[in-house]
Amino acid sequence: MGFIDWLLMRLHCRAANQSGGSCSSVSDGSDLTAPPDVRVLTLVRRAKADGWTELCLGYRGLTMLPEYLRGMTPLQRLDLSNNQLTTLPEWLGEMIGLEYLSLSYNQLVAVPESIGNLTNLKTLSLNDNQLLLLPDSLGNLVNLTELWLGDNQLKSLPDSLGNLVKLERLTLWKNQLTTIPESIGRLVDLTEFYLSVNHLGTLPESIGKLVKLTHLCLARNQLKSVPESLGNLTNIIQLSLAHNQLTSLPEFLGNLVKLHELDVKENELRELPKCLRKLRSLEILDVGDNPLASVHPGIRRIKDLRGVPEEKPSERHLYCEACDEGTRVSPPRERPPFGTPIVCATCHAALLPIGDATEPRDYSPSDVSASLGYADCSLGHPRCPWCLKVNHCVVFPENGTVLAWCARQKQANPGAAFVIDVACVHCNRRFVVEWDQSPVRADSGAGRFQQLCEELCHIGLNRTLPERVAFSGFFSSQSILRCNEHPRAMSIGEVLYEMGNHKLVLMLRAHEYVAQRLGEAAASDLSCIWHNIGSNYSEGECWLR
Repeated sequence: MGFIDWLLMRLHCRAANQSGGSCSSVSDGSDLTAPPDVRVLTLVRRAKADGWTELCLGYRGLTMLPEYLRGMTPLQRLDLSNNQLTTLPEWLGEMIGLEYLSLSYNQLVAVPESIGNLTNLKTLSLNDNQLLLLPDSLGNLVNLTELWLGDNQLKSLPDSLGNLVKLERLTLWKNQLTTIPESIGRLVDLTEFYLSVNHLGTLPESIGKLVKLTHLCLARNQLKSVPESLGNLTNIIQLSLAHNQLTSLPEFLGNLVKLHELDVKENELRELPKCLRKLRSLEILDVGDNPLASVHPGIRRIKDLRGVPEEKPSERHLYCEACDEGTRVSPPRERPPFGTPIVCATCHAALLPIGDATEPRDYSPSDVSASLGYADCSLGHPRCPWCLKVNHCVVFPENGTVLAWCARQKQANPGAAFVIDVACVHCNRRFVVEWDQSPVRADSGAGRFQQLCEELCHIGLNRTLPERVAFSGFFSSQSILRCNEHPRAMSIGEVLYEMGNHKLVLMLRAHEYVAQRLGEAAASDLSCIWHNIGSNYSEGECWLR
C-alpha cells in the first residue's frame, strides 16, 4: 500500500468510526450512546456474522486487543491504528488470512513471536510506537512487500530481516539504529529504503546489492563515509546524505547515471567531485551549509543547484568536457579573429558555456572581458547548416545579431555588416555567419515577428535537411522594420510557426498554407517579406526564420 492509499484509508476509517460503521462504509446499527467496548463488540459480531474481509478499528481508544476478535480467520485487512495498545496477544498469529495489518500510532514496546505465522501478510505497518526489539520470526513473512517501522526506539535489526526477499519498501526512519545487518543485501527487490534520523556511523557493503533501489534516504545520521559498493546502485533516482559528517564525496557517484536528485547539505564538504558533472540526469543538487572552497564549473550547469553562491562576473569561465585540466582558458594575448571557436588550452577541444547545453546563453562583451580578458567581442553558438551541430563559444563582434547561418559561402543579406567565416569543429566544413550591428528591439512588433521566426528555425533545424540549404536567419533591422508595413506580418509568423511544428516549411508550400489560413492578401505580404530579406522563389530555399 502506497502512502496515498494509506492516507485515504485512514480518513475513510476515521469517518466510518465516527458514524459507527466499518471500512466498508456499512453501518453496524450499534447504539452510539453505548460504551466504546460495547460498540466494538457489536461491530465485531456483525463482521463475523456477515463474513467481512476488512475491519477498521482505528481511533477506538483500545488499550488491549479484544478477545472476541479471535477466530476471525476470513479477515484480510485489519486496521488497529491510532489506539492505545501496549501489548499484543499471541493469538494474533492465528489470523492467518491477513494480508494487511496496521498497528501504527499505538504504544507497543514489543511484537509477539506469533506474528511470524501471518505468512500471507503483504503490508505490515508499525510506525509510531515504542518498539525496542523485533522478533526473529519477522523473517517468516516472506510475502511482505511493505514494512513500516518508522518512529520507534529500535537499536538493532534481526538478521532474519534478510529473508523478506519480496520487500519493495522499508522505512526505518527515526529510530536508534547504529548498524544495519549485512543480511540487508538479500532484499534484492527493494526499491525504497528510508533510514533517516538514526545513529548510523557506517553502512554495510552489502547495500550495494540492492540494485533495484530508486530512493535511498540516509539523512541525519553520523556517516563519515559511504561504502564503495554504493556505486552499484545504478537505478537510484533520489539519494539523500544530508546532515551527516561527510568530508568528501566518492568519485564512484559518477556511476549513478539515473540520479535525479542528490542532497548533501549540512555536511563538512570542502569540495565536490568532478564526477558529478557526468550525471546528465542530475537536475537537483543541494550542497547548502558546507564549507565549500570551490565548485567545478561543470557542476554549475546543473539545473537546480542549491546552496552554492552565484558566480561573480569576474569568476565566470568556460570549461572543457574532454579533460579535467582545461577548466580555465589560457587565452592568447590578442583577441582571436571573428569566427574562431575558443578551445581548451590543454586538449584543444571545443569549450562549452556554463548553463543549459541545449540552449546555451550567449556571452556578452562584459562576460567575455571578465572571464577571458578579450575586449570588443562576444561569444555565440552558431549551428552548422551542414551537420546541424552547435559550435560553442565562437568569437563574434560585440554588438548586433546574427542575420543568417548559410551553408553556401555567399552573402544572402545585403544588410549584413560582417560576413564571418566559420569552420565547424564537428564536421570540419565551412559555413558563413552574417552579422548585423543594429539589433531589433524585442518589445517591438517586428521583434515579436522575429521571435516567432527564431522559434520556427529551432524546430526546423532539429530535422534532417538536405545539404546546401540556405538558411534565411535573423533579419537585419531594416528588413524587419519593413515588416511593419504589412499589418498581417505577425499573423503570418504565427501561422508559419504552427506549420513548422509538423512539417518542413518550403516556400511554395508555406505560401499556399498562409493563403489558405489568412487569405491571398496575407500570402502576398509573405512574398514581399521574403523578397525584403533576400530570399528567392526560383531557388526553392527553405525559409526557416
